[in-house]
Parts: sequence; structure tokens; C-alpha cells
Amino acid sequence: MGEETTGERAAAAPGRLLGRGRDADVYDLGDGRVLRRYRVDYDHANEITALRYLHAQGFPVPLLHEADGGRDMIFERADGPTMLADLLRHPWRARSHARLLADLHRRLHALAAPPGLPGPAPDPGRGVILHLDLHPANVLLSPTGPVVIDWSNAAAGPAGSDLAHTLVVMAVSEVPDLPWPLRPFVALLRRRFLRAFLAAAHADPAPFLAGACRRRLSDPNLLPSEARRINAMLARS
Repeated sequence: MGEETTGERAAAAPGRLLGRGRDADVYDLGDGRVLRRYRVDYDHANEITALRYLHAQGFPVPLLHEADGGRDMIFERADGPTMLADLLRHPWRARSHARLLADLHRRLHALAAPPGLPGPAPDPGRGVILHLDLHPANVLLSPTGPVVIDWSNAAAGPAGSDLAHTLVVMAVSEVPDLPWPLRPFVALLRRRFLRAFLAAAHADPAPFLAGACRRRLSDPNLLPSEARRINAMLARS
């Protein structure tokens, strides 16, 4: 499901642990299925609505098999590295990956949001569907094409808002376990990726940056260093 394979087995786990995110773990259940288990109870209603609608529309999302309404969601397994992992291994692909990410936004925002998703408009169904966390770590590069994962923030609204949230995440997020000698290189790679992404973007994120910064600051998983960078962005916006 887009997490890096660890090969670990957790005690009392439902299967082999494939990866750990900031708020959920992913396990291999066998038979081509994976379990995404959140660490706290979580209302999946918006995510379920978005996933089923997008799958029906042909947008590249993992097929949802089951959701218990609490912590667990079972998906069809899709293999391959995340765009972030591939970018770190093959930095010369920065421009093509940035264009792919911009194209995924464009394809997503061509779809009107289904009724029921939250959004700022009086009738959220009149907005486009938003991911609100569509960055390289949430794009899985499968053998059959990209797959966009982690729809927990799915909403309705203007396309520029989605691009602004992606921009904030890509500009401030820490890369896990990155050795200090590599940080200047990754900072340069980040800048090149952001320039290429903005050049290919189909909408203007600038009017929505302040709102995206404030929303990101409310994330309980935010690191102190990330919060400092967001506050600096907010001061400039």
C-alpha cells in the first residue's frame, strides 16, 4: 500500500507488517489483500465515499474490499515503491515525477465531488474532489501505473486548495531517517521538484496557502521542525 517493506512481524498482528505510517500500520493478509489499521478509532465515511466513487470513475485508487467503521480497512494489494522512495533512489527523475504528480491532480480535479463529502461550498457536491494530502509518499508506482493512496482527508472544494496542501507538505516535511550528509542534496532535490510541480500545475495554489498552512498546523503528527517551517510560510503568505 505504498509503505516501504520492512519484513517485520508484529506481535498479535493479522499478517506480515509491510510498513508504518504516522498514524497507521499496513499488514499483508495474503490472497492479494492488505490491511490498513489506524492506531486510534477513525471515522472512515469520507474515505469510503471517495474511494468507491473514484474507483467507479476509473481514477487510480486501490480497490476497497472492507471497512469496519473503526480502525481497519482492507484493500486489494498493489505493489511497487512510493514516488518518494523512487525519487530518492533516482533523483534524475524529479522532473518527470513532478509532472506525473501534477497530472494526477489534474485528473482528480476533473471530477465533481460526490454528495456527502465535506467542503466550504454550501453544496459540497458542486466542488471538485480533493485529496488534501496528495504528495509523493502517497503515490504508489505499481507496474500498471500510479496508484493514489491514503484518502483519509478527502473533501470537496476548489482545485487550488488541493495544490496548496500538497505544496505545504512537500515544502516542509521531514524525510524519515535521512542521514545528515544527505540533507543538502535532498533540499536541492526538493526545490527542483517543487519548481517542476508548480510549472505543471493546472490551478493557482497561492490564494489557498494560508488556509493550507493553518490546517497542517492542526495535524497531531506534525514534527516540531515541520511546524516551524509552516509558521515561516504562514508569515510570508
